[in-house]
Amino acid sequence: MRRRMPEAGMLVQMDSSFHQWLPHIPQKWWLIAMIDDATNKVPYAFFSPIDSLFANMHVIRKFIEIEGLFLSLYVDKASHFTTTRHGGLHYSVNIEQNLTQIERALNELGISLILANSPQAKGRIERTFRLFQDRLIKEMRLANINNYEQANSFLNNVFLPSYNSKFSHPAKNSYSPLPKNLNLDLIFCIKEQRTVNNDNSFKFRGRVFQIPPSPLKSSFAKSIITVCLLPDNRIFALYKDNIILKSYLHNNTNELKISNLLNKRVYFQDKSISSYKTHIRKTYIPPKSHPWKKSFAFLNKQKLLKKKKYISIIKNESIKKLKI
Repeated sequence: MRRRMPEAGMLVQMDSSFHQWLPHIPQKWWLIAMIDDATNKVPYAFFSPIDSLFANMHVIRKFIEIEGLFLSLYVDKASHFTTTRHGGLHYSVNIEQNLTQIERALNELGISLILANSPQAKGRIERTFRLFQDRLIKEMRLANINNYEQANSFLNNVFLPSYNSKFSHPAKNSYSPLPKNLNLDLIFCIKEQRTVNNDNSFKFRGRVFQIPPSPLKSSFAKSIITVCLLPDNRIFALYKDNIILKSYLHNNTNELKISNLLNKRVYFQDKSISSYKTHIRKTYIPPKSHPWKKSFAFLNKQKLLKKKKYISIIKNESIKKLKI
């Protein structure tokens, strides 16, 4: 068994628990939480319908805003934390793997990511979830919590302060404060690189964005910029850490619609499986009155008539030969 860390902020464990937290709501939700390994303190937790990238980023950001910057984060090997490949062509050809968005954000903050090989390695947060699945559900029922908006408010304003006062341990604080010039919006986001076109524009998520005139450069043509997509669909374009564009990604974007549909899962009460809501594309079957069908039908009739004429000619010639 591993001992606790000697100081708070040296190691923080993070995990998600998929459970039916409200008995009268049949859909199961995820509870995403972080716990300090030294003090056993849970400063913030969040109920989410999906265990998504932005939901986990939201919890990490709130934890940092409350406590400060810590040294290392202990998580499992979920796809939003790390990229894992199990053999195959890509594994043998390209050994280097791209960083996930959370790995990239933690690197920018100077936080190291530690991956656990088993649930027992994160026993601190696993046992906390076992307590939450018992005590938190009962207290929410006594408080007449009817939806998950009320559940999130009750969890962070009532339950966690009481939990931390009873079960946390004193330890030396090694959290470092946030720098004043640090913009967390540009860290906890999706960052992708784009090359600017000759007309000072770039394409992102199915839309073309025009870069306005800037004092940095007269033209950004052929320059490589960083595009940041925030959870509220705001977009920032950065050139050498300078903001050159602020815009918004509308909900009518095709790629955004697909990602939103994939994020809307339907959870079944009796089964642990989940299915995605996706649009079924209907195949268009043209009617018989369609001009293409008319033309094809006309051509087919012409072919049949030609065949009949050819057969009749052959028959007549064969009859003539027999008479001779």
